[in-house]
Amino acid sequence: MCTYLITGGCGFIGANFVRFLLDTEKNAKVINLDKLTYAANPDNLKGVDDTRYTLIVGDIADDTIVNKIFAENDIDYVVNFAAESHVDNSIQDPLLFFRSNILGVSNLLNVAKEHWKETNNKRFLHISTDEVYGPIMDGMATEQSPLNPSSPYASSKACGDLITLSYFQTYNFPALITRCTNNYGRFQHEEKFIPKIIKQVQNGEDITIHDSGEQTRDWLSVYDHCRAIYMVLKEGKLGEVYNVGANHPYSINEVATMLLDYTKTKMQTSSKIKYVKGRKVDDFRYSLNCEKLKTSLGWEPTISFDQGLKDTIDWYIQQQSK
Repeated sequence: MCTYLITGGCGFIGANFVRFLLDTEKNAKVINLDKLTYAANPDNLKGVDDTRYTLIVGDIADDTIVNKIFAENDIDYVVNFAAESHVDNSIQDPLLFFRSNILGVSNLLNVAKEHWKETNNKRFLHISTDEVYGPIMDGMATEQSPLNPSSPYASSKACGDLITLSYFQTYNFPALITRCTNNYGRFQHEEKFIPKIIKQVQNGEDITIHDSGEQTRDWLSVYDHCRAIYMVLKEGKLGEVYNVGANHPYSINEVATMLLDYTKTKMQTSSKIKYVKGRKVDDFRYSLNCEKLKTSLGWEPTISFDQGLKDTIDWYIQQQSK
């Protein structure tokens, strides 16, 4: 039986990965360390096998609680999802992001390093973001592209990446990193774009879009992302970074239009698109080259954006009716 420490497992991507992991490995044991901030919800993991799943409420920056977890459990794998992740919030309170995304990552790495000194076959996967590359106006960012973060959020994630890689270089620590594009799917907090505009339509409100709406993102199903995380965790080369994207580039306008058109087939709504002033920092375009993940590990996305978006809308509508 392998024991996994999943941090931030009550959040959107973390909860989906915990479910994926427990479904994939029938003997896996999962310890979920989560601070339970506003964006986390223990109900995201309601109904999982509690004989193999334990929630510990705590902060990854707290070395006492992290040391206790490692001392009391033979941790085989760490997957670090724990992060403050909303760009708008990082502009208002950057120090909160630096504590979690820099100090928290450093603490996890340091505690794991100390407890794994005499052991082999351990792995630590840090989950990062395409935002560390900054805006990509032409072409695609590869894993070798320079880091050029624009917001306090993105800069804190870039710092976490560099610290993680430094532990591999300095201590031969068994670290890996994934950098993903925009995720969507079940359990996402309503501050994020797709669930936010689904809720606006459900409430009969206008869909609000920042500035022109021509900002372009690559939209990755959280299920496909979980598959990629699992492959990298198990088979990735230590010390390496892997980009994860679906090559589904759509503008904010296109996504809002697709969502509105499909939702109108499910319910009566008078919602329309309304443009509002955007945030201080809003990178115009992100795009990742994911050939490394495809050629080295054989991963490819399996869910089209059209179908994935419809499935996501259906899930949120069903949640409201419960």
